[in-house]
Amino acid sequence: MTSFVSNALIDCVACKNSVITAMYDKLMPSDSSAKIRILEIGVESGASIRAWCDAFPNAAVYGIDIEAGCRAKDVGRATIFIGDVSDSTFVHNVMRGLDYFDFIIDDGSHKARDQQRAFGDLFGRLLPGGTYVIEDLHVARDADRISYGYPCTLDFISDLPYDVEMIEDEGRPFIAIIRKGVTV
Repeated sequence: MTSFVSNALIDCVACKNSVITAMYDKLMPSDSSAKIRILEIGVESGASIRAWCDAFPNAAVYGIDIEAGCRAKDVGRATIFIGDVSDSTFVHNVMRGLDYFDFIIDDGSHKARDQQRAFGDLFGRLLPGGTYVIEDLHVARDADRISYGYPCTLDFISDLPYDVEMIEDEGRPFIAIIRKGVTV
């Protein structure tokens, strides 16, 4: 059975991948009136940001993207910040005015440096029990994703002292789910 979360993601053309929609069906609240706080890194077309706004009308939804044109996208009531998530000063300045989050979703550049710096700066901004998601790890070992002396994000994740759930697609790591407050 497809939930309202899957329907919102599919309707906004953010995702046709059944692995992703099934994962978000399990992660997100089953009550569409939930007052959750979501931050998504990587706005691009604005489709998934719109999906979160549609699925959760009472949610506070935020996005960060490096491309200035993303601010002009139709993202519903979401607030979009333009800047580089690998720039700690930018991230700290943005976070200074915001409350903590229930969900942080990294669907940005998929580069090791950006993912690991964002995690380092943002994981602490999760509420207790909050969830940090890193998408599209199937490209994590690609040469153009590893740079600046940072290890592959898959290796970085495996060294975290938290409970990490890996979701695979076609036998390859695809999504990491890290829950705040759950350590190993």
